[in-house]
Amino acid sequence: MKSVLIADLCQPVKSVNWTEFKSDSFDYIDIGAIDRDLKRVTSASKLPVVDAPSRAKQPVIEGDILVSTVRSNLNAVAQINNTYSGSIASSGYCVLRPIKERLESRYLYYYTRTIPFIGYLVNLATGASYPAVSDKIVKSNKIPLPSLETQKRIVVLLDQAQELIDKRKEQITLMDQLVQSLFYDMFGDPVTNPKGWDKFKIPAISTATQIGPFGSLLHQQDYIEGGIPLINPMHIQGGLVVPNCSYSISEKKLSELSRYQVKVNDLIMGRRGEMGRCAVITDKEDGYLCGTGSLFIRPCLDKITSTFLWFVLSSKSMKKKLEEFSLGATMPNLNKKIIDNLTLPTPPLKLQTTFTERVQKIENQKKAMTKSLKKLEDNFNSLMQRAFKGELT
Repeated sequence: MKSVLIADLCQPVKSVNWTEFKSDSFDYIDIGAIDRDLKRVTSASKLPVVDAPSRAKQPVIEGDILVSTVRSNLNAVAQINNTYSGSIASSGYCVLRPIKERLESRYLYYYTRTIPFIGYLVNLATGASYPAVSDKIVKSNKIPLPSLETQKRIVVLLDQAQELIDKRKEQITLMDQLVQSLFYDMFGDPVTNPKGWDKFKIPAISTATQIGPFGSLLHQQDYIEGGIPLINPMHIQGGLVVPNCSYSISEKKLSELSRYQVKVNDLIMGRRGEMGRCAVITDKEDGYLCGTGSLFIRPCLDKITSTFLWFVLSSKSMKKKLEEFSLGATMPNLNKKIIDNLTLPTPPLKLQTTFTERVQKIENQKKAMTKSLKKLEDNFNSLMQRAFKGELT
């Protein structure tokens, strides 16, 4: 199958002429407007023409493909749909407008999502402080070009595979919403406490509140590869601990910092940056080290379950409260005093346990769906690879 330069398959896109613009305002697609996971534009800012930023240059129409040219976002690609047609895109995107008689727009969209295409851009990105590629580099890539009929058949197959992925993701999202609804139905908002549960400060429902080691206790040179992981805020993602083997310490160093080790059922929380970022320690993380930027609470399990505590501390209203209490003008910070002064609603343990059991059942279903999603995504990537190797013609 022949390959053709993208530049030879796309029309030039002229910059917007503001002197001829027929409206006082416009929809602006900024560099952060593409969801890199969903591969679609998710927002556009309504701006007055008089305040148009210098980067607002490229008018887009339905079918155009946006390819981010800034290195940190090089996998941010999207196809413009009817909702965003007529918007003005940032010059941080290369706008590809396929020649319809030669290139199916959605075929090009899928190609710009492939690992070889993204890798091509990453390898050619230049600039020390703001690595990027030019539009010329994007268009100098060659795309495998079967007939239009074959392109359309490939698009149908990839669209069907993508639809299955989207449905599975939607189901997982709905399960998250179900758990949240269950919490509020059973317990109400944890800050306003509309159900009038008894309230206790953290020390009354826990045996320890411990901030991670800092100062002379832990230095950069103490980090090793493949040791006992640390848990800093960046390692707490989506309510789970996601360790990095580069942020770990030796057994010897750990023995010096044993008071900072977390145990099963502890709740670990980031005390810097985003408030309410927390996770429950499982068997897998038992014995990890609480990092400098984190703290952990060791709940009294005869008074409060770890799952209930997680939902309270990660709730929207509690996050807002923590933000109000946090110290530091530029970087919010939590300390032991702030945490220990928190007063939390504490419903009967039996009710908390019922909630925990229901959550576990939903999480088990979610885990199965997540496994299924991974398989669907692997199949999709394999299908894309075959498509652009000419194996689906």
